[in-house]
Amino acid sequence: MIDRLPYPFDVATLRRNKAFMLFCPPDVLDEELRPVLEGRSLLHTLDPSDFQSCPYADSRSHSTKPMNVESLKALLRNQDAVANFIHGVGQFVLASSADEQTEPDLRHLYALSYIGYRAPTLYFCNKLFDETCEIPAICSVASRFFQGLLNMLALIALEHGGQLAGVRMTAQELYQYADERGHLVGNAESCAASKAMIIKYLTLCIESSRHAPSSVAPPPASGIELEGVCRLAQVTMVLEFTSLVYETLRCWLWRQEPGYDPSRLVQLYATKHCFLAKKISLTDDPFVHPLFNRAQNFISTFGRQDASSQTLVQIASECIDQVGQGRMSHALAHERLKRQVVEIFGKYAETVEPHVLGGRFLSSDLDVFFGPWPG
Repeated sequence: MIDRLPYPFDVATLRRNKAFMLFCPPDVLDEELRPVLEGRSLLHTLDPSDFQSCPYADSRSHSTKPMNVESLKALLRNQDAVANFIHGVGQFVLASSADEQTEPDLRHLYALSYIGYRAPTLYFCNKLFDETCEIPAICSVASRFFQGLLNMLALIALEHGGQLAGVRMTAQELYQYADERGHLVGNAESCAASKAMIIKYLTLCIESSRHAPSSVAPPPASGIELEGVCRLAQVTMVLEFTSLVYETLRCWLWRQEPGYDPSRLVQLYATKHCFLAKKISLTDDPFVHPLFNRAQNFISTFGRQDASSQTLVQIASECIDQVGQGRMSHALAHERLKRQVVEIFGKYAETVEPHVLGGRFLSSDLDVFFGPWPG
């Protein structure tokens, strides 16, 4: 029975609020009894025999960080299924982008990587309702590969004004970027894949987002509910961004309080973007901060940004302006933005419900997951 998770809210609360299940780290075992998070797991300790010294001659040769050989073996065991999964996700991204360009850019690669990183989410959410549900090893393997790529693409975006649209790099160039900037070595481990394998999968990711004749399309990923995996990832990205806007205004308003005491700003960290919210709330206008612009641009990696998200940012910006001029109270700013956020959460409930059975989408007050507001 799953009774604890590395998340600020307990399992019972999540079962009543599936919207926030989407943000919870899937720190459980997959169908092969490997931790979904591998070395990032807080609840499952890896055996020392899972690791060995890294043999590669690139930037990893200077590192003392070992590589997780068991994670590499999991990829090798599932490599055909993972390749089919990547192709399926790439075609989903292409269909969602609603453009006609045949040459994929890093915007497509980011969307594909985000879905891959979130691949275990659908199965993890169902597992919290029914522990007999298994997380496919394909999803675990894909998630681990794409997390590193996702982080690297976020840094590349900052070099291009927070945008990835129109930015193109070959698989070889992406590998060189990772090698030269130290992205092949993490905090505790070195990347376990060889140069050839990294380039192979990067090439596969890029090629999967091209228009391809159906006659040459590989078979679908066996046993994977691809549509559900992709849809839940889309919803998660939108709700992460929505939460970022909400938490940023909350933090910013606290800082405007007379005699502001930092200890009164309580953050619950319901999403990883809460760290970003705290950082950009230090500025006078957080919604023009380069890091916020990057997060907003990422929403459009699946196609045109949803109008409700645009309205959300507009409302939040107006609240900043009106409060700054003394023409709006903190309480009114909170009320106005909260109304829009609740509407957005409600809008996406119908996308999640068919894929995650049981519980309720959002039964608790929204502020339970973020913390008190000033005023």
